[in-house]
Amino acid sequence: RYRDLSIQEILELSNVDPQSGVNVNKYLGRLSTVFKWSRNQGFVDENVFDGMKVQISKSEQRKRREPFTSEELKKILKPNTYLKWTKNFKHRWSDITTNQNPYYWVFLIGIFSGMRTNEICQLRTSDVFEEDGCWMFNIEESDTTNVKTKSGIRKIPIHPMLKSLDFIQYVQIVKDMGKDRIFWELNKERDGYQKKVTRHYNEKFLPEIGVWKRQVKVLYCSRHTFINKCYKKGVNRDIIKYLVGHEPDFTIDVYGGDPFTNEQLYKGISKVSYSGIRFERLNIDWRQYHEKT
Repeated sequence: RYRDLSIQEILELSNVDPQSGVNVNKYLGRLSTVFKWSRNQGFVDENVFDGMKVQISKSEQRKRREPFTSEELKKILKPNTYLKWTKNFKHRWSDITTNQNPYYWVFLIGIFSGMRTNEICQLRTSDVFEEDGCWMFNIEESDTTNVKTKSGIRKIPIHPMLKSLDFIQYVQIVKDMGKDRIFWELNKERDGYQKKVTRHYNEKFLPEIGVWKRQVKVLYCSRHTFINKCYKKGVNRDIIKYLVGHEPDFTIDVYGGDPFTNEQLYKGISKVSYSGIRFERLNIDWRQYHEKT
């Protein structure tokens, strides 16, 4: 709508829906980081974005993402509902649907790993591997993958529930198909591979079952749900921060190496569980499913 308009023309429009103050401040912070580096390198004399922020109203400040409640998770993961909107999903006006498998896995991986949505969507088949008897996710910066921060580079044990749902077998099937990426159906766009999955959940699935709430209850809240559950289950604070790619309370760079063993991480992540949900009823014979398709 605004792409070919000048700033003056945009200002003269009515019913303009601006970005949230939170989003604006996020971009201003990124610009400040770029200009700080540029100043240090001698390319500019001043960081003109230093300290620049827009004022955020109290109501907007309260719009923070929240973890899904137990009742909301039961609604989302009710077998008939979840499978209808993921593996069995069909577009209302089209016979072509290609993203059922990402729809199925992304939410489950989110609540059992705390990974960011795009970290999940960009996973390569080589990013699932066995090390010292423990199956792991590998998250790294590469030609085809991105991490949000330096702390985002990490290895995460694969939760036993994901293994019981045959995620390891699913990855092997994708490998056998000759695919490099686990969710090969998703195309890379400006913000990574997550767009179609995010839109499916935030514009269709979650609103349809009465769970979605703008900026507050969205697909990304699967990450918040995992973190919240870790704290409730008494997982070590520093292990939580490592698992989800947050800055630790101690400086790893000073001491070098990975601060935790795979066994420590696996014990921590295995404490996460969600009562009242029949995950076994979500199980799929992936080999048979792929033979049919």
